[in-house]
Amino acid sequence: MRDLDVALYAHRPHPMHDIAEDSARAHAYSQIEFHRIVEPGTAHVNANRATRTGRARYFCLIDEDVEFLTNGWDAYLLGVLERDPGVGLANCAELKTPEERAGYLERTQRIDQHAVLELSWAPAYVMVIDRERTPWFCSGCPHNTST
Repeated sequence: MRDLDVALYAHRPHPMHDIAEDSARAHAYSQIEFHRIVEPGTAHVNANRATRTGRARYFCLIDEDVEFLTNGWDAYLLGVLERDPGVGLANCAELKTPEERAGYLERTQRIDQHAVLELSWAPAYVMVIDRERTPWFCSGCPHNTST
């Protein structure tokens, strides 16, 4: 069985989609199955469509313009889920400039790297979900046995 389903969602085709897929595969430590959901509709509609793809326990939802630059990006996010059985979703911050990245890295060296935060809203730039811990997340997905 696949370790991780990765789903990109968009309302129109774009050259960045190839970059997203190629970089996800090149930098992942897990065996991934990549899905592209490119259909007319809003971001929310297509994100919901994306949650219904794949069958792996772990599911990663990504925006259409993501490029993975870090080796083991998946292992880090999956590690967050594995360390705490109360966590069902892990995501990362969006950093657009080298200055923002440097400031973020400087700040995180001074805080608990394994802190768990409850968020009422999480951006889906790169979001990994444990489908067994969050059966309500995608009521129509094949992994959910409660539907």
